[in-house]
Amino acid sequence: MFAVITLEKENRKSRYIRRRKCRIEAANAAVIGGAPFRHIKIFAGKKGIDWKAVECAAGCALKSIVLQNGIDLPSNSYLKKFVPDTLPLLLMLNTAAARLDTGESAKKRTMLIEDKNAVLPQYIHRIINCAYKIKIATDYPEKYFTMCADLLENYGASPIICGSTLKTEKFGAFIGEKTNEQAKYVFSTDLIGTEGFELNVSEEILKLCPNGVDLFLFLCAMFECGGVSSIGNMSLE
Repeated sequence: MFAVITLEKENRKSRYIRRRKCRIEAANAAVIGGAPFRHIKIFAGKKGIDWKAVECAAGCALKSIVLQNGIDLPSNSYLKKFVPDTLPLLLMLNTAAARLDTGESAKKRTMLIEDKNAVLPQYIHRIINCAYKIKIATDYPEKYFTMCADLLENYGASPIICGSTLKTEKFGAFIGEKTNEQAKYVFSTDLIGTEGFELNVSEEILKLCPNGVDLFLFLCAMFECGGVSSIGNMSLE
């Protein structure tokens, strides 16, 4: 579960305006196809925000907080910002699978995937036919062992798993957290949010994202904390 924190304006007729006290409203928002998230609305008082009250309102979502733009957490707070690790890389993998052909070009193409935290094992099958040689650089190679065995059995091919890759090695395509100038096709998380790329997001999910909250960060939380699996099928257009 995760929580979204937004700063709201108090209704002029509210008795809290006269008292100038911080007020917190928290409720669980239902999500179709996933777990609910907690929406915490802060109505700041004369003395600012009562972060202790916010911590209580967050409950089990204390360590997975998505903030409205313009809000920051105090340094002494138990609240922790949500930091995505899976969806940004998966989005690049899906984009590569959609754009790279699996015909004659794939038989000549080599691919490097940099997956430091090993978050992609269950998704690698999506690009297995996009290159004749796929190398995966990760800090946790053991997390890929079962996946490699399954791919070999079902596709007759398996990627090469290694702890790091030589910088002099050239690849036809690259998927990872930084750009690789040696690759002809680069699908990097650095490209997310840049001009020319759009996400195809359903109206149902768009309506759930509170005003002023970064949509992509919200989607990451929905996928990684809320278990909305359909988000994991998106790609950049």
